[in-house]
Amino acid sequence: MTYTVDPANPTTPLGSQGAKQGAEELRALKALVQSALKNIVSWNPLDTSSSILLSGLNLIATKNNIDALYHAVRGNTKISSGKIYWEITINSVGAVLPIFGIGTINAALENYVGSDPYGLGYGGNAGNIFNGGVGTAFGAPFAAGDVIGFALDMTVPSFQIFKNNVSQGTIALTAGQTWYPMASMSINGEQNTINFGDQAFKYTPPVGFVSIILAVISIRDFFVKQFFPYF
Repeated sequence: MTYTVDPANPTTPLGSQGAKQGAEELRALKALVQSALKNIVSWNPLDTSSSILLSGLNLIATKNNIDALYHAVRGNTKISSGKIYWEITINSVGAVLPIFGIGTINAALENYVGSDPYGLGYGGNAGNIFNGGVGTAFGAPFAAGDVIGFALDMTVPSFQIFKNNVSQGTIALTAGQTWYPMASMSINGEQNTINFGDQAFKYTPPVGFVSIILAVISIRDFFVKQFFPYF
């Protein structure tokens, strides 16, 4: 059976009762698609060490190995332009603190962020900055309950890191790179929750910075409008 939806009144399709039911089913399908796409930005379950357990719509990362070695997870959305902000809330830590930051697609997952030239990490027990396997003094160490903010400016480019809304410093980056948010943990049970902007941030982003999710929402809304123009 074919039917036509009246664009001026999509809640009352033209035609038979069957057409009306079909329109209602399409509205339900639209809601399902919107829900499925809502949390499209997260840690990437296909790009994580097997020693990292993901939960909570892949926003919670937990170290799940007693080997006392660093293992990492990479975000599922690359950043190559704009001014992007995100936060990580530290749920629990062990004797050796996690290291968070950014890395390219080539950054190691079976080591800490910044263990190679492809990543830049902040943390550890001294609050160092790590790159190429070398740690240098940078900021203060963190503890459970702290919120770490990350402001990646691809227009300069540079990377600023905050601990509980206090800047720990800014690092200049090489132009032309594509980065992914990353996290690494070494002690079994260490856990963090990332916020890419699907919830309100704990702290206000620096002026001009937005969340990754804003760009994804634009893509999501475009997709939905293409397939459900009248619903």
